[in-house]
Amino acid sequence: MSALIRHDESSAAGPGPEVWTLGFLEALRRYRRITLVGWLVASAGVAGLLLRWSSPGMLGLADILVSALTVAAGVLLVHYGIEALSGFIHTALAAMPQEGLGELRELMEEVDRGGWQEAFLALRRLRRAGAGPTTL
Repeated sequence: MSALIRHDESSAAGPGPEVWTLGFLEALRRYRRITLVGWLVASAGVAGLLLRWSSPGMLGLADILVSALTVAAGVLLVHYGIEALSGFIHTALAAMPQEGLGELRELMEEVDRGGWQEAFLALRRLRRAGAGPTTL
C-alpha cells in the first residue's frame, strides 16, 4: 500500500509511452467489442419484430415491447462503448505528460473529435505500429 502512495522521483515520472499506447489500444478494442455486440443486439430486436410481423397471427403488445426493448438495449450498449472510450481518452489526456507523446496525443484527440471510423482507423494504425498482438 505504501508503494502506491510514494511520491519520489521514480513515481513522479509516470508511466512510459508503451503503457499509454497499450492502454489506448485496449480501450479501442473494448470499444470495438462493445459496439459490435450492441449493434448485433439491436439488429436482433429489429429482426425479431420483422419476423413476428410477417408470421401469421396477431402481433401483440408484448412482441412489440420485447423487440423495442431489445433494440434499446443494443443502442445503450453502443452508447456505453462510446462513453467508455471517451472517458478513457479524456482521463489519459489529462494525466499524460505533454512532452514525448505528441503523436499518441494527436491520435487520441482525433478519435475524440471523430467517430467510429476514426476509432477503427486508430486501432488499425496502432496494430500496424506493433503496439500489440494482432489477435483479439
